[in-house]
Amino acid sequence: MLKPAVETARVTVGSGGIDIGGTISWLIDQGLLATPIVPMVAELRNRVEADGVPVLRLNISTTTLHPQFSAFTIICRRGEEPEFQQHAHQDPDAERPILRSPLNEVLTEAANATAGLTSEQRANIPHFFTRRFRLEAGEGLDRYEVLREFREHGATDYFVLAVPFGWGEMPETVDNGVLASWTTDRPGGFTDADIAALVAITRTLAVALRTTTLLEIGDTIMRTYLGADAGPRVMRGDIKRGASTSISAAILIADLRGFTALSDTMPRESLMGMLDDYLECMADPVEHQGGQVLKYLGDGLLATFTCPEENPRAGCEAAIAAAREMQVRTEALNREREAAGLPTMTLDVALHRGDVLYGNVGCDSRMEFTVIGPAVNETARIESLCGALGHSILVSKNFAEASTTPDRFVSIGRHALRGVREPQELFTLAEG
Repeated sequence: MLKPAVETARVTVGSGGIDIGGTISWLIDQGLLATPIVPMVAELRNRVEADGVPVLRLNISTTTLHPQFSAFTIICRRGEEPEFQQHAHQDPDAERPILRSPLNEVLTEAANATAGLTSEQRANIPHFFTRRFRLEAGEGLDRYEVLREFREHGATDYFVLAVPFGWGEMPETVDNGVLASWTTDRPGGFTDADIAALVAITRTLAVALRTTTLLEIGDTIMRTYLGADAGPRVMRGDIKRGASTSISAAILIADLRGFTALSDTMPRESLMGMLDDYLECMADPVEHQGGQVLKYLGDGLLATFTCPEENPRAGCEAAIAAAREMQVRTEALNREREAAGLPTMTLDVALHRGDVLYGNVGCDSRMEFTVIGPAVNETARIESLCGALGHSILVSKNFAEASTTPDRFVSIGRHALRGVREPQELFTLAEG
């Protein structure tokens, strides 16, 4: 077993000489390893108590960048499993407890202390803000119900730290950072050495959390904007322009018929919400069936389902299920909109199967991870015929032949596809 080349340094703080060198070193390692946040915080509570600081409860909240959530909280109580909470954007239920708690005091102080400061000025003030309530002495009990609850459960001291995150030349705000509260049940509360140790540990934790959080944010952004497969590929370093892989895939292109004409007559403030509702009807079924949305095409989308050589039918069956679910959900949305007196649209879907190039396309400064090739173009040509042929789902012969139940398809004859030399036989789905 490999041993560290250098032993962990002894780091003592406060007049009591608490040695937190091992905990500080461990936290640095967790940041370097990007350890998942919940087990990191849970283990930290245990380590701090082992260092000699009794911790009844540790609460850590930090901001994030996520389409659904603005922040999350981990609560670790002695002898209990950690509790993980996510806070939705502009969620009043998440904001009210903070506004009614001592946490708001330290956040207000931090906001007032950093407002309007230049980067040079910020560098010359402490990069953390604290508030302490000696519960055993009754501090804060008359103002905060949560402190009264802690006192009833044996807490004697409550210590809060806010550690804001800076963003280079951008103004620092307390809207981003780590907020920590430490509670003890030791008679007499925290000692001065305890407080010094908690400040040093929390600031180091903030660095480790920022490393891990930024990695998670990057992964979330990549998955959100590029897809569940393409996103992680880019995060792992697959960003060389022109790099691609040939894959066999079922290709799905969906489009809203009549969107352009409707968008010219609708109020602009209503257009985006309507489009999001319809796109949700398209995208969710793709995800449910194991496919990935590679890009939104204005009022439609391009999606793929992997068709491995050993079982090409699996991808096609998943694509069919997704197309059917898209239609069902769109029809349900249309009924809701009709009942509300709102305009509706028809969804057209094309299904095709073929080999495509999957990888980076674009220029050095702006690329996208997508699929290209004749099969993608042919799928788009098929989709464009839905309105003229009077069918909301059209399927190519290549796709139909890969199905486990060919009788589910009905031929509608051979049709010319723009840019394709020979007319192609197309199918639609049988009723039922």
